[in-house]
Amino acid sequence: MATATRSRSTSPASPATSINPVAHDDTHGAWYFGTPVEQLRAPLLQLEAPDFELPDLSGRRHRLTEQRGKKVLLIAWASW
Repeated sequence: MATATRSRSTSPASPATSINPVAHDDTHGAWYFGTPVEQLRAPLLQLEAPDFELPDLSGRRHRLTEQRGKKVLLIAWASW
């Protein structure tokens, strides 16, 4: 049976007042310590990438801000 409790974090990385969930599953002997994914996802949705400009193979320049509101897949390759 899975049980969930809340514990106060006292690690130096987080304030003593923050509450981190702790869950234990007796059947599988599993523990979970951490912040719920909903709390981790919220700040990432508000991040904004810095603007940059790159030419395509024809020499036409493209800026990241031209794609605002659209999904962008950026593929990078480097040879060290």
